[in-house]
Amino acid sequence: GILGAARNVPFSVLEPIRNNADLAAKIDIMGISSLEQKEAETAAKGWGIMKAYKSFEELLQDSSIDAVYNVLPREVRAAWTIRALMAGKHVLR
Repeated sequence: GILGAARNVPFSVLEPIRNNADLAAKIDIMGISSLEQKEAETAAKGWGIMKAYKSFEELLQDSSIDAVYNVLPREVRAAWTIRALMAGKHVLR
């Protein structure tokens, strides 16, 4: 899952995975969350991501999500990284 719908998601996460057959065979981007559900829905649709979550919490509660990529602003990144770890997720940032 992806925490945040930052502009860099396509070129920093999606393209490297999709352009590498080994990674693409092992990693599924299951969903994305944002502060605004509408923003998550727009990002999911535009970037070909399966699900848009209504909140960061909802994404972290989803047991089908094993790991999250945290692209949130510096000011809140650490707090959400800790929340993700506490939820049992692996975290990339």
